[in-house]
Amino acid sequence: MFRLAFLRLSGEGILLVLFAAAFVSGWFLGWDSIRLQNVILLLAALAAILSLRSARQVARKKATLIFLHEYDNSATVKKGMEILNKRDDDHAPFSEEEAAAVLDFLNHMELLAIGLRNGIYDEEMVRNAMETVIVRYYSRTEYFIRGIRRKDGDVREVAYEHFESLAVRISTRLKNSK
Repeated sequence: MFRLAFLRLSGEGILLVLFAAAFVSGWFLGWDSIRLQNVILLLAALAAILSLRSARQVARKKATLIFLHEYDNSATVKKGMEILNKRDDDHAPFSEEEAAAVLDFLNHMELLAIGLRNGIYDEEMVRNAMETVIVRYYSRTEYFIRGIRRKDGDVREVAYEHFESLAVRISTRLKNSK
């Protein structure tokens, strides 16, 4: 129970707990003890590590919020989504303008998937915000992506592989949760 309470503390709470631990150690070990100095040094290192970890988590969540905001307000993404929503898994060829809009949309989703894979974005926040959107639009673009991969031989065999991997992973998780 104490461990869970300690893990839920924010940066200031953790520092307060570490300060209290140093105070108690000083009381037991004597204030001028070399052991106390080592304990304080260890606690300071622990506080630095925890602060860095917390800062990384905050930065990851902030980057995710920025991405989601750009996603919601992007005209190119909206245009690609509108085109895909009208088609309903139709395998008819896209016009040049439609293909460009869908490619912009897919590039955006690929950047999201790469950011998740590299730990730049917070996966839980993305799943909460757009889990079903990712799966739905992957299924609507799967045929288009395969067509892109067939073009130009082996140069594009991996086109949108990260987006595909993310969509398959989320889809599998959704199926297993039911």
